[in-house]
Formats: sequence, structure tokens, C-alpha cells
Amino acid sequence: MFATLKKDWPMTDATINKVVVVPEGRHELERIPNSYEPDGEPWLVKKGTKIGMLESDWRSWQNGICTDPLNPFFGEYKDWGKRAIIIEE
Repeated sequence: MFATLKKDWPMTDATINKVVVVPEGRHELERIPNSYEPDGEPWLVKKGTKIGMLESDWRSWQNGICTDPLNPFFGEYKDWGKRAIIIEE
């Protein structure tokens, strides 16, 4: 799985519990168990690291219908422009 970031993104590095900046570009991802909640939603992280975020957070920034119920645009079509994340599976 790959993701293309159109801008630098702040993400959590679960190994040090700090926010780091992932630069724009294409990154290989892998799905891992939730680092903070054992029964929680899985994370998508940069392959070989624990740098990333919840899978739903990644997907909520794809152009199209917003699927994050906590986002004020939930259920609406959204073109995120420079903030869009493109996920290839």
C-alpha cells in the first residue's frame, strides 16, 4: 500500500510518542495494530516504522465523500486540494 502526500504532514511516532513531520511525496505504508488501544482501530504507518495515524484519519483526507464522523464535512463530497492524501492499495 502506498500514500502520496501533497504537503508535509504532522504524524505521531508511536515509538517516542511525539509528533514528527512526514514530508510530501510517495510513501509505502503498512497496517499495524493500534499502538495506544489494543482493541482499537489499526494504524497505517510508514513501512518499517510506527510513524502514522489511525487508518480512518488517513482515509478521511482522500478526495471524495468524507468518512470521518468527527470531521465537520462528514458525509459531504470534499476536494481537499493540496491537503489531499492519495492511497493506492
